[in-house]
Amino acid sequence: MQAAEKITASPFDPEELESEPIKQEYKKLIMDHSNLIEFGSHYDDFDPLGKLSFLDQIEAIEERWDAFFFCFKLMDSLNKEYIEQCENFLSSMKLNEDEYRELLSESHRLMRLDAERERDRM
Repeated sequence: MQAAEKITASPFDPEELESEPIKQEYKKLIMDHSNLIEFGSHYDDFDPLGKLSFLDQIEAIEERWDAFFFCFKLMDSLNKEYIEQCENFLSSMKLNEDEYRELLSESHRLMRLDAERERDRM
């Protein structure tokens, strides 16, 4: 966790966020993601359909982040310091970005399987 706290750089060139639509989407992504994380803190209390719905929402927010980051990557506007800090964080867990994404996908897959089994027992 201490390594994650060392990610202090902004991911984007502040000048690129001066566009109002980009700024609004960024703020909305942050708010939607934060609300989803807070909502997910009660995951164990969800019924199976709630768990599956939550996982769908997680995947949707990940896709939104990927699209947002991809646009900045295409414009070569991702902050190099941010990229370095993220790589150092992943390296502290002995992972690269692809391995991290695989681990995350596998975790979500297993959570989905558990929720589906739980639903089928109802």
